Amino acid sequence: MEVLAPQGKWSYEGLMRYYAIIFVVLLGLHGCAGPVETSIRSGGAGVHDATELMWMPVPKEEAGEGPEMLAARDAVAVALQNKGFRIVEEAPAAVAIGFAERPADIGLKAGQYEGLSAAKEERMFQNCQDRMLRLRVSIVNRANGDQLYRGEAQESHCHAQPGEVLTRLADHAIADINGPRGERSVYSLSRD
Repeated sequence: MEVLAPQGKWSYEGLMRYYAIIFVVLLGLHGCAGPVETSIRSGGAGVHDATELMWMPVPKEEAGEGPEMLAARDAVAVALQNKGFRIVEEAPAAVAIGFAERPADIGLKAGQYEGLSAAKEERMFQNCQDRMLRLRVSIVNRANGDQLYRGEAQESHCHAQPGEVLTRLADHAIADINGPRGERSVYSLSRD
């Protein structure tokens, strides 16, 4: 079946096929409305001399971590390994992580003026409620308790689930581990 009629006009069948293709493409794009903005914040002196890290000991009453925290911990471990660090039983520096999910239209403030996370406005034609996914990594010197590094990455998502974004959040949360750079945003094409 030809899409174009011999006179150069669209045939009925060709026009219906064209509209069907457009519909399928738009339907496919519906679930991945990237680009996705990742907000990154890092601080501290940085981790320069240590190549071995350990997980921060967790009190027994808090030891029951859910599946999302375990997935976040695995993602951070892989990201650290990719940066040349090893997780061992005993090390001079300890890593603690936190993962949170909240409605994106709720902002967070630390004090009267300092905003930790701004509320996100819905986009035009958005069909679901955004959620803010946030991963924080903190590394402290075990001898004196000084914070060597703190890094966090957050993204708002409408469709994507935590398991789909934890790897990217972990990579961004520790990206500045050797030299913290403050606040910035990066964009990637991924499922929103």
